[in-house]
Amino acid sequence: MALRGTLTHRKTRRLAKALGIPPTYALGILEALWHVTAEQHPDGAIGRMSNRDIAEEMFYDGDSDELIEALEASGWIDAREDCGYYVHDWHVHADSYVHAHLAKRILCFASGHVPSIPHEAFNAQTRGRIQAQLSERFPDAPHARPGQVPDKYGQVPSIPVPEPGSEPEPVIEGFLTDEPPAAVVDDPPVLEVVETRPEGEDPSEKKTREPHELWKSISDCLTLASELLGVPPPTNEQVKRHLADSSHLRKVMNKHGPETAARMFAFASKTFKGSKVTWAAVWEAEADILAKMKGSKPSLKNTYDRIQQEIANA
Repeated sequence: MALRGTLTHRKTRRLAKALGIPPTYALGILEALWHVTAEQHPDGAIGRMSNRDIAEEMFYDGDSDELIEALEASGWIDAREDCGYYVHDWHVHADSYVHAHLAKRILCFASGHVPSIPHEAFNAQTRGRIQAQLSERFPDAPHARPGQVPDKYGQVPSIPVPEPGSEPEPVIEGFLTDEPPAAVVDDPPVLEVVETRPEGEDPSEKKTREPHELWKSISDCLTLASELLGVPPPTNEQVKRHLADSSHLRKVMNKHGPETAARMFAFASKTFKGSKVTWAAVWEAEADILAKMKGSKPSLKNTYDRIQQEIANA
């Protein structure tokens, strides 16, 4: 499904206004567009279908030409001479299923971008073979990245990137990690599968836990916090830094859940403007933060200052 923010995005409002429908209906149209694109033309060249066929596949009962004109005018599809229409920045926002589909067939996006090779879709040997074939067939083509964190369950495209000319907001110090930001990586790392079993259980009966659940929970937490604070979403490398058991983000998240943890951090960041808010401080001051969020009035600032001083003296 679409990520939070798509419903209230200016492009969605423009689409709703152009078609004379509520924004909630416009969101459904976008969901349908992305699903049809992934299923019918995963390279993003939706314009290879007629306007009527696109509308029918989307179960749209209105005028098909009016629908396509509205999608183009609002910036959700781009007119191209080679394929009619291309879903706007499809190579950026397509999920890992789409990337895997194209990579397996040694195809590129209609934009000319080479797909990424999701780790969860292929083993190391197959990834190496596909990478070699893609490089040989498209030696000078730019590389695309799956939208947000690649999701083996087939997440649909996320919120569109800012329009040209807009400047990204700076990341609040200490938000994603207490360390300096790292370079963006193309794909998430191959995570070690964690095996857990009660003491004394027969090893032959032990079960493995997929690491994707932990990765996705951390990513969802950081993504929601970034949306609440109005800063760019986390990179794969920044998510990776919180995988360790000692991560204070994981401590807060395990106790209160990803959504509450994100809202706690965002609340603290907005309350202590000008201060370096870290996940360690949120973990230590969790009771005061929750109380303050619920409307009581403890001496939250004094508690936070005390904790910061203890951290500085440690």
